[in-house]
Amino acid sequence: MAAAQAKARASLPDFWKKFAHPSANENRFMLKVMMPYSEKDVEHIWVGDIELKDDKINATVGNTPKNVTYVKFGQRIEFEQDQISDWMYYRDGKIVGNFTMRPLLARMPPDEAARYRAMLAEP
Repeated sequence: MAAAQAKARASLPDFWKKFAHPSANENRFMLKVMMPYSEKDVEHIWVGDIELKDDKINATVGNTPKNVTYVKFGQRIEFEQDQISDWMYYRDGKIVGNFTMRPLLARMPPDEAARYRAMLAEP
């Protein structure tokens, strides 16, 4: 998973370029953000409706946190670029990015993995 997060962070400039100038067939831009909930633990939360202004990132929490209690589904949050652990968007209805889901496919039941693979664009 660390390698998937490193790949996502390394390719973040590509995400920001697409985010700034998406093609007509590209939409639903999302980021996965590390939110600490103890001194050494973080939860990774997907956010959407991203706004980038003056190096400030604001977005809407897109899933219900399990351990983080200070943000809720639908809440607008501000975070730093170094908190981003993954990114994704849709191109022609297929997911581009979402690097952290790809290693999980090997651990899923075959039918579930096939369903998710069908949703992914080529890396």
